[in-house]
Amino acid sequence: KDFEQLDGFYYKERKEDKESINVLQKTIDCLLGGISLYGFLNKIMRDMISGKHNRSNGLFNMVKIQKSLDIYKTGRTDMKEKATERLWLLYKEGQNISRELKRTGAENKIDRIAYKMLSSLRVRDSKSFYDTMLRLYMNLGREVPATFLETFSPDSVLDAESLGYAFLTGLLGKEYSEHKEKGGNSNE
Repeated sequence: KDFEQLDGFYYKERKEDKESINVLQKTIDCLLGGISLYGFLNKIMRDMISGKHNRSNGLFNMVKIQKSLDIYKTGRTDMKEKATERLWLLYKEGQNISRELKRTGAENKIDRIAYKMLSSLRVRDSKSFYDTMLRLYMNLGREVPATFLETFSPDSVLDAESLGYAFLTGLLGKEYSEHKEKGGNSNE
């Protein structure tokens, strides 16, 4: 189902490019080549911030696909459902933070915060990522959700990358409608 939701989702690396990249095909190519999807996802999200690419919720499916693959590689397939549930909670938390920033008139901070978090994730600097996230929650006067803190546990099904990208796809994505949450096409 995650792959199906990427079908029809295209991406142009540069506006002047005549041809678009089929995100589903690129996802499959990365997986078959043993390349993490997070690098491609980071590039798309940076382009979303700079306005080169439309915001979409289809990117969350890439996070779920990558995390599923990571779980299968470790042999802990019994953890897939729990990981997917946690990723969904993080995605929704990103949407909640986005709504709160918009409600308080701080919408202009979303892209700056997201860019800083993406930079941290790109170089795998989880300390900087968590620092930015903690500052965000402190500035909003909100408690940090337990799902974020769970990654510090040795039994955690999530790592900083999957956590970060799930949160950021929610923060930067379009608002899901009720229909889309129940399995509708998220690429509209």
